[in-house]
Amino acid sequence: MLSFKIDGRARSATRDDVVVIPPGTRHQWWNSGDEIARATLVLRPAMKFETVMETMFGLARDGKTNPRGIPNLLQVAALAPFADGYLPGPPIVEQRIVFRVLGVVGRRFGYRARYERYSGGTSGPHLL
Repeated sequence: MLSFKIDGRARSATRDDVVVIPPGTRHQWWNSGDEIARATLVLRPAMKFETVMETMFGLARDGKTNPRGIPNLLQVAALAPFADGYLPGPPIVEQRIVFRVLGVVGRRFGYRARYERYSGGTSGPHLL
């Protein structure tokens, strides 16, 4: 079962439910059950969300996240320019300020927003 927190209000979704999250609305979603949860996400505009998800799930699969699936702060900061508001945590304005500085540090330590082993090939969006 998927659970959501949208603008501070918690709810759960069952099979065939449609959950709409307006642009710019703070939200979280997670698997609140013991079974594998499946969902179809439609993002308009998707921008770089696919890369964010590939990186986040790849890091989790490789054991490079905490129990909640969040990587260390420098990795999050390196990913922030791709996420553009999709990351959990402080409001986006604060994220942009803090992560701009931490992103430079993270990239110097080798952290990236996109890893070929998670995204495959060389096509797709890249940081400049």
